Amino acid sequence: MKMIKNPVYTFLILILINVYTAKSQEKSSQQDAEAILQKAIRAHGGTRYNAAAYQFVFRGDTYTFKSKEGSYLYAVKKQEKGKEIYDVIENGVFKRTINNEEKALSKGAVTRHYEALNSVVYFATLPHKLNDASVNKTYKGSTTIKGKTYDALEISFSGDHGDIFHFWIDQKTGIIDYFAYKFTAGGGGTRFRSAYNPRTIDGIRFQDYINYKAASKVAFSELPALYEAGKLKKLSNIDTEQIVNLDK
Repeated sequence: MKMIKNPVYTFLILILINVYTAKSQEKSSQQDAEAILQKAIRAHGGTRYNAAAYQFVFRGDTYTFKSKEGSYLYAVKKQEKGKEIYDVIENGVFKRTINNEEKALSKGAVTRHYEALNSVVYFATLPHKLNDASVNKTYKGSTTIKGKTYDALEISFSGDHGDIFHFWIDQKTGIIDYFAYKFTAGGGGTRFRSAYNPRTIDGIRFQDYINYKAASKVAFSELPALYEAGKLKKLSNIDTEQIVNLDK
């Protein structure tokens, strides 16, 4: 019996095949991204972050982070105009005391101080918090920076957090030697950071960073080459100092 070729039927089959292939590739990419991220987290401290208590100094202020059994506390103690200010985030709730008296703050002030404290601890403990449920991970392929091969991960966040990050993770060691981010606050911008002065303190790795500025429209994929060519503008050093394990 002679088969009748139906071009519409053939076209639909091809569409289904393409959709299936695309979904399979997307799933594979997500699995790659997850595996690479977990390798990086292990390389920087792994499960030790889940029960930790450390103190460090950043730009003259003393910070503390503690985590245990799913609970966490971030704190910073600083002096301003002769007053001792103590900011705390405990399981997502912010509180400020001034000279040991709790201070009532506007909603805007709470948001501002919360984000300032959270940001310092977040960067100091990278990549620990990238395991949060709100984190979206995408594998962006591999690249070479200064003779080493890196896997690139794009990190975005669910909700109203518009910042996007790229991490370059050493294929052999799982160490994050470089990362970059694009932010929207204050008119937006692009930053690239290069790690230096790594030290492991009781199983958790801490790194300092040189902070560079790039044009806002520069693609993440272009940043490594610009960095190698010396075409990024250095802004500052991000140094985490006097690190102490409070559990010892």
